[in-house]
Amino acid sequence: MKKIRERSDWEHRNRPSVVYSQGRSGVKKASKIRIYLFFVFGLFLSASFQVEGGTSSAPNALSKPSRKNKISDQELSRTILINRTAAAVLYGSKVSRSREDMSIRRLDPSEIDRFPGDSVVEVVFTSGAREITYRLNPGIEYSFGLNASGELDVFSGKNENSFQDGTVPYVTTPVDVVVDVLDAADVCAEDTVYDLGSGDGRVVIAAAEKYGARGVGIEIVPRLIEESTANAIEAGVAGRVEFRLQDFFTADFSDGTVVITYLMADINDRLRPQLERQLKPGSRIVAHNYPVLGWAYRLVEFRKIKDSEGEKHYLYIYRR
Repeated sequence: MKKIRERSDWEHRNRPSVVYSQGRSGVKKASKIRIYLFFVFGLFLSASFQVEGGTSSAPNALSKPSRKNKISDQELSRTILINRTAAAVLYGSKVSRSREDMSIRRLDPSEIDRFPGDSVVEVVFTSGAREITYRLNPGIEYSFGLNASGELDVFSGKNENSFQDGTVPYVTTPVDVVVDVLDAADVCAEDTVYDLGSGDGRVVIAAAEKYGARGVGIEIVPRLIEESTANAIEAGVAGRVEFRLQDFFTADFSDGTVVITYLMADINDRLRPQLERQLKPGSRIVAHNYPVLGWAYRLVEFRKIKDSEGEKHYLYIYRR
């Protein structure tokens, strides 16, 4: 046994250093190599399951979406702006409410600018002698064109995120901003104030309660009509306000002297011919946060305000 041990030791000492099969240090090194090989083999198996788009062909495999898919998602919600005029347009753009500087862009005739992502884009341009600021929603196609006065303006085109059931998102106006909106319209007791998409009725109730005006709310959601009616009774102005369960695209508001909207720009654009047709000259329209596209020549004032939480709001004041 001694000779065998000595021979084994001798063999171990004289074997090539690249072979580690005996001895404690040799066993440790061999184990490390095996672990390394298993790790490499595991990486190879993982890579073999990958397919385009960052998914796996293995059942129930989970993987993060690839950068390619993220870009695709941004493209789905992109904002598109086309120049449909015969001259180049210079305008500024930035993500709305961001701290970044305004980027000056030149858009030649028939050219297209695309803004990927799901953020509202703020654009500034000159129409006649005035500087106009618009906020454009993602997922909508807009275009530069000439309005009824022959001045540069922005219009909406294809709406990629149109609401198939005919409804629009319900977003309430902060209570402290309601007064600012009505003040911007210069509401008085002789006015009839229409709120298109009146929600819980707070705007028309405030018009009746604080200014003595008559108020009419147009709302398509029955639950909100019931809530508005209850709110009017509680405020003691039920005799001066009315809430109609109706689609504002088919509504008659020709007796209105003031119209309030808190709707997206493309919805306001669709309403524009209706406002032109129904409202009498001198009527005031206040668009909260989103302009009436194609009405730059009717814009008499643009206000920036903040609510009690410090959130910015934009008021576009038009006169028919």
